[in-house]
Amino acid sequence: MGAGPCFCVARDRNKPGTMPPGERLCVRSMAGDVLLSARRSEASSLKVSELRERLASQAAQQERGQIALVISGKVLGEDMTLGSLWPAGRSLDVQLVVQAQEWTPELPVMYPQLTVPSANTRVALPVEDLEAGAFTADITGINGAALLTVVVDARGSIEVKLFGEDAVVARVTPELAVFRQDGSHVGTIAVDDDEYRLEGEGGLKILAMAPEPESAVLIFTSMYGGQLEKCAKVLPPGPDTSPPDHFLVEVMPSVDTVLILACFLARVVHLLNSDDD
Repeated sequence: MGAGPCFCVARDRNKPGTMPPGERLCVRSMAGDVLLSARRSEASSLKVSELRERLASQAAQQERGQIALVISGKVLGEDMTLGSLWPAGRSLDVQLVVQAQEWTPELPVMYPQLTVPSANTRVALPVEDLEAGAFTADITGINGAALLTVVVDARGSIEVKLFGEDAVVARVTPELAVFRQDGSHVGTIAVDDDEYRLEGEGGLKILAMAPEPESAVLIFTSMYGGQLEKCAKVLPPGPDTSPPDHFLVEVMPSVDTVLILACFLARVVHLLNSDDD
């Protein structure tokens, strides 16, 4: 494998550069110090994501921080190439910004067998069972075949099992802590008015659940590709769901269905218990 572009680290930001205008990449810190410099011929083919990797050590000491590259106040997309951003006849000035990290960069996986990479996954839950305090209900696929069974006891503990088996694939405690089948902790759900958030270590947000404005549809959001995106939704029983007396849970590709179900069930049980108080 050949060597990559040769980047120069500038030692004095006030010292005039030796590269002619329009042929220089200059990456500066928030304080204005030049962190990296390179010729256009060396840097124009790089993607923003590759430049970020080269600059990662600049934020190594920043706790819970992540690097963003900015031009004129606009954060650059990961797949952009530097050549496409280069202004004609001028140098390319980029600023490195260390942002406070509030979200985990990707969703955890609880049960890979129900994490479909190339298509949405749809499952249904009977509303009548979910309105009871303690209940057992089967979760079915769109073809009506039972996939999972959820068991909720009087204390509000939740177990999601494989249908017809004792194998538990997810567990939620009355304190809204979510665990995998091997007992490892995924996160704990925090409640803030209508929003329920699954939070991980250090309080980082994993996903959020909140009703769609002026709608009964519950929307799940998470971080994907550096942006907040919808990762799942739950439609209330009605003409748009099948069967019509079931909640319809629709999960986006590559998102763990068991994770979404565990969080949705935790929200349902918490709301039921809150109404009883």
